[in-house]
Amino acid sequence: MATDANPPYRFGGLLARARRSWVEQIRERMQEAGFPGYRQSDAWVLALLLQRPLAIGQLGEAMGISRQAARQMADGLVERGYATFGTDDADARRTLVVLTRRGKAYGRAIWMAQDALNETVRSRVSEADLAAADAVLRAVFPDENTRQQVDKRMPPPSESPLSGCAVAEARASATSGAASWSESTFRRYWCLIGHGRRMAGLCSWNRGGTGERLVPGPVPGAGAACRSAGSR
Repeated sequence: MATDANPPYRFGGLLARARRSWVEQIRERMQEAGFPGYRQSDAWVLALLLQRPLAIGQLGEAMGISRQAARQMADGLVERGYATFGTDDADARRTLVVLTRRGKAYGRAIWMAQDALNETVRSRVSEADLAAADAVLRAVFPDENTRQQVDKRMPPPSESPLSGCAVAEARASATSGAASWSESTFRRYWCLIGHGRRMAGLCSWNRGGTGERLVPGPVPGAGAACRSAGSR
């Protein structure tokens, strides 16, 4: 039986393999950082819980999954010591998923690892190649409305307000406490890159007697800042 000399290009297969490789590299980085057992859903769940404790139903709604599936994810976090179940002071009938101190550290470590891997991949290609790959990935989404929603949440690299170097600078500033950006620039970055998913719970802006500094904790007023950034 003769083989096809020009087999069809299977982009979907490559995309699936790239995704599996990405998840595995994050898992390896988490293992090295002292957080074994990384699961693919952890990044999304923890990004939500870093902002505030959520009831099981709220978690499921935010992720677009069933209450049962959300409960299973929460159970997984609790089993690994990353979260506990608490009672909502406003409604004792509701069970809240609350991150432990280790859970918060785990969530921040995931986003730092993802940022580092983003920069590693970015350094391997030219800006033109990155923009072309980005355009192909956006073409996967089936309709214009979905693509527009993705564009708002994750702008193409040509529209990103900051370069890779600036991202690294932000990370260094955030961890050292020495801010080198203006508040408006930092807030715009926080909003545009995944609506705070990267920086959720990592930094806030603190004004004190010694000036302005980036300190650990949620960014205050992010919703208003996002609306403001989007109108500019």
